[in-house]
Amino acid sequence: MQTNVRRDGAEISLPVAQLVPGDVVRLSAGDLVPADGVLLSSHDFFVNQALLTGESYPVEKCAAERGDDANAISEAGTVALAGTSVISGSATLLVCRTGRSTMFGQLADTLVTKPPSTTFEIGLRRFSMLILRITLVLVVLVMAKAWPFTGPGLTR
Repeated sequence: MQTNVRRDGAEISLPVAQLVPGDVVRLSAGDLVPADGVLLSSHDFFVNQALLTGESYPVEKCAAERGDDANAISEAGTVALAGTSVISGSATLLVCRTGRSTMFGQLADTLVTKPPSTTFEIGLRRFSMLILRITLVLVVLVMAKAWPFTGPGLTR
């Protein structure tokens, strides 16, 4: 996937994997936001962030002004997040996070890690081991009782 990046005063097209924090990206309708970043300018800029937040309607994003303070990055109206799609408008984005450090990357990491065992799973595992031990002891006792095998009818 390619994106338009302004580096050293010139606009070039680069693969998303080559973005670094500090790059300035131009976004327009139909684009996927390539990285987490702060909006420097925007014009009727709406994004669909249902993938990250579950919101069913597009969200309007505006350019950051000095002194803006957001409680959570996913709720900030001045921030565009990687993996969201631009529905309408245009904007320029200052890249702050790329790759695995983006909100989308962190979400992907949580899907890969194995959750810790629940109390129910631990109890079920212990109960299964108890049943296995009892079964093995019973098999050994039955075999010991029938040990001296004699003849075809297994009589003593």
